[in-house]
Amino acid sequence: HLGVDPTFRPATKAHPAFLVDDVAALARAIAGAGHRVVDDEPLEGYARVYVEDPFGNRIELLEPLF
Repeated sequence: HLGVDPTFRPATKAHPAFLVDDVAALARAIAGAGHRVVDDEPLEGYARVYVEDPFGNRIELLEPLF
């Protein structure tokens, strides 16, 4: 369902994560399109970055390194 919630606050900690094949290339494409890409603390076994959706929600992009 879609609706407007005047008290809506974007999620800053709880967030979806997507496994991707080439996080570095995807991050470059996202940044090249004018969106912010954020590196965060390392997670063993993964390369990862965060981006924000148009509503300010945090989206994690992960690439397995094994």
